[in-house]
Amino acid sequence: MEVRALINQSFDAHALRKVLHKRDFSHPDLKNQDVKALLETYSGAISQDGFKIGAARTVTIRGKQVKVLDNVCDCLALRKVNDTIRRIYHIKQADRNKIVKQLSSLLSEQTPYAIVRADIKSFYESINAKNIIDKLHGDAYISQESMVILENYISDSTQYVGVPRGTCISATLTEMALQKFDISISRLEGVYYYARYVDDIIILTYRNPCDAIRKIKENLPEGLEINNKKTRIIHVPCKKYSSSSLDRLNCKETVACDKQSIAFDFLGYNFKFQCFIKAKKEEFKEVKIGIANKKIGKIKKRLISAFFDYNKTEDFDMLHDRVKFLTGNFRVPTSRVNRAIMSGIYYNYRMLSQPSESLRELDHFLRLLINQRSSTFRLKLYSLPSLDVKTLNHCSFRAGFKNRIRHRFSVQNLSQIKKCWLYA
Repeated sequence: MEVRALINQSFDAHALRKVLHKRDFSHPDLKNQDVKALLETYSGAISQDGFKIGAARTVTIRGKQVKVLDNVCDCLALRKVNDTIRRIYHIKQADRNKIVKQLSSLLSEQTPYAIVRADIKSFYESINAKNIIDKLHGDAYISQESMVILENYISDSTQYVGVPRGTCISATLTEMALQKFDISISRLEGVYYYARYVDDIIILTYRNPCDAIRKIKENLPEGLEINNKKTRIIHVPCKKYSSSSLDRLNCKETVACDKQSIAFDFLGYNFKFQCFIKAKKEEFKEVKIGIANKKIGKIKKRLISAFFDYNKTEDFDMLHDRVKFLTGNFRVPTSRVNRAIMSGIYYNYRMLSQPSESLRELDHFLRLLINQRSSTFRLKLYSLPSLDVKTLNHCSFRAGFKNRIRHRFSVQNLSQIKKCWLYA
């Protein structure tokens, strides 16, 4: 008997309890309630003919529309459908840290190759949801009850144009839509490494990289296209080896390598290494991993916003919390009961090379703000009392990373901390 036949697709109270999250218990509908009895009520409601997930609230985050379900019963129904699809189709999102580790190892090798960086344009908004629904119907692995719930939700949210951002089902449907694409690109001749993390793609190939880009365009599911402005080809090395042939990278032994440095950003990191082949082929090139330039800029903007907000409110405790938030680590309050999700300077960038130039740069910038040694800020900020300056000087990106310093923030506190960063 196939494993998928053993998966419980019912919406009974026991099944709903498995998809209940820790944060759900703070919802007014669950506070001080008999959870078991309430789940029985939800189960009965979901199992009735005509059950439909209510309208999702739409919020805008960084210019993107995100769907939010406020009703607990609706959330549990959609989570259960999502859990069923992920288990039946073995859908698992790529591991960011694993990709970075693999990429660092491969970039250090003493072989000529080309790097292709590509980005899928308007990823969630462009996926043809109807094709996914048709596949689910055709395979007939998902129960009719689950299909009705899913179809109604997608139809009401996007009218099948794109996949709604924000809910648990979003990532599952997009990963499912690109399963065949991932297999086809990874099997291309000459491609010895392929990875995709949501809409970010990277390829290492010893063939003509233009062929890989052409195949990406040809194999992307209906409605999707790559962002040509963000597509980049990097030859390693750039002079000693060339791609003059349409078939493969050729060695020009008569051309001296100029040992130039190559750098590119991917998944929030910056990869930097020297472009040359060492005399001893068994040696490896050093690959330095830093924080992506865009991410460093974002952290700096948030620091500036925090100090300017202090300029208006003179609330030092909030300024201190914001600096601790940026330089340290914390537990995400939306984690499940049996799983701790950590975030912060170490947990978001744990693959950084040490010592880290990125962390040193951020610490230097923070010190300028605290001690007001930069002419850019000196005239615009209140002078901090010496005791407050001493308190803030204890905060450090390098210390937060090295010692994995953790801070406790309540949900309300986190909301206040992020308030001045809505556009930063």
